[in-house]
Formats: sequence, C-alpha cells, structure tokens
Amino acid sequence: MDLAELGRRYHEDGFAVARGVFSLAEIAAVIAELDSYIAEHAATLPPADIHFEAGPGKAIKSMFRLHERRPFFDRLQNDPRIMAMMRAIFPGGDVVADGVIYFGKPAREGSVTPVHQDNAFQCWKPPLELTATIALDESTPENGALTIARGSHRLGLLPHKLSGVAGFSRCLVEPIDPGKFPDVMTCLKPGDMVFHSVDAVHGSNANRTDRPRRQMGVSYHSTLAARDEAERERYLQSLKTIYPGSKAS
Repeated sequence: MDLAELGRRYHEDGFAVARGVFSLAEIAAVIAELDSYIAEHAATLPPADIHFEAGPGKAIKSMFRLHERRPFFDRLQNDPRIMAMMRAIFPGGDVVADGVIYFGKPAREGSVTPVHQDNAFQCWKPPLELTATIALDESTPENGALTIARGSHRLGLLPHKLSGVAGFSRCLVEPIDPGKFPDVMTCLKPGDMVFHSVDAVHGSNANRTDRPRRQMGVSYHSTLAARDEAERERYLQSLKTIYPGSKAS
C-alpha cells in the first residue's frame, strides 16, 4: 500500500479507501468477538451506548465505546497497520485512538443515516480527526454503502440541526451542491477500510436487502488538534432532548 498516496487522496477528497487491510480470517475473528460482546453486554448497556432500529425486529443499529469493555477492541483500534496509515494522513504530530463504534445497518431494517459532518458533535479545532471504517460485510448501493461528498471537507463546519435520530443526532440544515461536491458511494469488501474527515459531508441509504452491512468505526485525532470543550458541552446538553444520560453520538 502506498501510504503517501493514501494521505494525498485523503486531503484532496476528504476521504480515502484502503483495500484488503484485514484478511477474511481476521474479519471472522472480529465478527466472533462482536457476537460475543453483544451476547454479554447488549442487554445491560446504557441508552447512550446502544441504539436499535425502529423495525419489528428491533435490531441493533449502533453501539459505542466497545473498547472500554473488551480488550480485543482496544487492540483493534491500535492495530499497527491502521496506525501506520494514520501517521501518513496526520503527519507532524502524534495520533491518538478515540474509541470503537459498531454500525449494524441490519438486513431489511437498516435505516437511513442522515447527512451530516462528524465535527458537528466532535468539535475538533483544527479538524484533524477522522473515522476509520472497517467493513465486516460487503457494502453496496442496495444495502446502504457509506456515501461521502467528495471535497466537502473544504467547506468547513456547516450549520446543523437536531435530527431526532438517536445515534446520528445532528444533520445538515441545507444540502450542499452535488455538482461541486459529488457523492461517492464507498462500496467495500470485507477487510477494506475507508477513512473520512470529521468535516466530510456523509450519510447512507437504508438497507432493504436480506444481508446486513456491518461495519466497525474507529475515531482518531492528531495531537495538533484540540477539542472545543465548551462547544462539546453545549452539544451534550442538546442530546438530552433525545435521551437522558448521553455521553456522545
């Protein structure tokens, strides 16, 4: 893998795809650990750390802070292959892993992810933070592939409003110009990764297929960035209109 090219694509487009980072055997191990985690913890997680789809199956939509409860996921976020790519993307400072998230997008019930920028709730200045997504299943246009507006990170943080959607609590007030910032569906195979900027405009469609589109997300920031704690606290207070006791989502 050409790490310099990965970094160049990321800064030009606001995202970059890395193919075949994890083997199928490694992905199977992640899925097994995830299934074990769900069996052990899902029933007792606080509302801020697990969200469910509204469909009849009440399938898991997302889970947060998996690394705090399982060493496996802490090791995953510090995997040397990912850290090498992160240092290529964020040179000049150290890179810090901020936590592991699960995105379920379950078969037939996976709902739309409203279009947003992560910095609407992450509050990093400068915006040297990203989400690294690891595909556990194939993602396609039909099952809700992550869609990113190319070049939209250059717009900076845009106005957002509360979405009313737990797990994706803010969305853009107004759409951006698709002619200037075209949508790119990141269709991934298991083991592929995509890195997207905290300022990249992104979302995903519903999953109406018979297969899930499971992904792990890991957040990283450069030590050249700092979180605006006052803005972050205002965001956390706003979450109380969705669910009490929230940490972040």
